[in-house]
Amino acid sequence: TAYLWLLRHPVEGEEHIKLELQARGIFSSRVLFSDFENDKVYYLVRTSVCDTILDSPLWSAGATGLDAYWSGVPIIGLAGDRTVERLGASLMTATYYNRSQLRERFDRGQTMMPPMMAVDMKDYEDLAVATQSDPYLKVGIRMELLRKIAGENFDVDAKPVVRHPLEGGQFDIQ
Repeated sequence: TAYLWLLRHPVEGEEHIKLELQARGIFSSRVLFSDFENDKVYYLVRTSVCDTILDSPLWSAGATGLDAYWSGVPIIGLAGDRTVERLGASLMTATYYNRSQLRERFDRGQTMMPPMMAVDMKDYEDLAVATQSDPYLKVGIRMELLRKIAGENFDVDAKPVVRHPLEGGQFDIQ
């Protein structure tokens, strides 16, 4: 069973969201709302309960994406044209899945994109369904992310480069 977990902000929006979901035939009990959490440790533990974070295409992950990353939660993203719409793509390109077995299993013909970065809205939806339907992806991608956090294959001495097609190719940053 899937749930949508949203920040209760503004509080007045909660009832409107529930009514809209009910109008579309979705049980409002499938939506969880939580308040801001000032205790960072509790917040990261709470975040780690999620299977996947859906990065908003209009206002990308930023600090929330980093929090998800450090909590070991994979992010599905769809980059846009504005900088604020590409933060999640930058985070994923810098940190995410480069293991060939995951790429082979999850190849959608987009070799330049991180496997969890969608190319359009249909792909975004398909990624969300696939990561919940395929146990290998659901666990495998998360385990790879946790290995990255633990330091495996994380080269801190690597020369920083821009490798994302949205950023115009590959350039040395010095």
